[in-house]
Amino acid sequence: MLFLLSQILVLRDTMAFYSRGITNVLRREFQGYVHVMEWEKVPRGTKPEEFWKRFWKKAGSRYDFVVVLGPKSLSFAMENVKDRPVFYVKNYHRLRRTPPNFASVYVAISYPIQIKRLTCTFDDARVLGIMLHRDEWSSLSGAFDGEYPEVSEVHVRVVENPLQMEQALSDLRDVGVKVVWIPSDSRINTGKYIQNLLKASGKKKVGVFVDRISMVRQGAIGAWEPRPKDVGEALATLFVEIKEIATPYIEVKQDTVDSVVVKVKKVNWKAFLRPHYLRFIRSSTRGRSAINLSLAKKFRLKVNSECADRFDEKY
Repeated sequence: MLFLLSQILVLRDTMAFYSRGITNVLRREFQGYVHVMEWEKVPRGTKPEEFWKRFWKKAGSRYDFVVVLGPKSLSFAMENVKDRPVFYVKNYHRLRRTPPNFASVYVAISYPIQIKRLTCTFDDARVLGIMLHRDEWSSLSGAFDGEYPEVSEVHVRVVENPLQMEQALSDLRDVGVKVVWIPSDSRINTGKYIQNLLKASGKKKVGVFVDRISMVRQGAIGAWEPRPKDVGEALATLFVEIKEIATPYIEVKQDTVDSVVVKVKKVNWKAFLRPHYLRFIRSSTRGRSAINLSLAKKFRLKVNSECADRFDEKY
């Protein structure tokens, strides 16, 4: 795979569980065009913040964009990287506000895969509930492109704020819904929305499928999420696309570096990033999955054991 711009800087936290899997893919796909650096690996006696500030001031211009993996790297980039686009993975960092040169990438398991596995596992999901924020109708785009003979009814409830979660779940319960699916990119998977939803789920005995496995230990009945390898492959595909889209924004000019005249690429990243601020990518892999069978029993849901056995984690 040939990348025609210069280099990509990947700054990662060593302890971020997902960083190694993502960077391994990027190294493989782009080989010498990716420069991976670890936040913690700095000269002895030097603070990482001070070292990376000096590094970026001296060498930042050689990179076309930056990928940050981990909270420390992300915080550094928010404070210090102002003249290059910075990509972060929204699956791991759900930021409300970011600098204008930041672009988030969110990777989700394909919706048809999620729905088919959900209906395979729970007979009660034949009457399927879906919950959305009022601004998210586009989230369902492509969700029902395939055929789902197992689904006999679909009921959708729309909310505007976290205080409406219990009532929305109660409304779904009243029309026969016992299992609710939350689209992966919905804001309902975040903050007060997910907190109130999981509380209401226990009260109403309605199972809820969300986008993070960690939520299965906090009251969700199940979840799917991409593996770091899946995220890395999605990023690699996106960066090839970016190279092609960014071409109109690139100008080759002469510049002087260490008294030598060279040709350099100047990219109008502000113009480029404006229409590409958030990328939502659906992966065709099965990812990682978890199911709470104890909770399913408590809610008296009918479970297909053969399909349930395919989940990676069971509680």
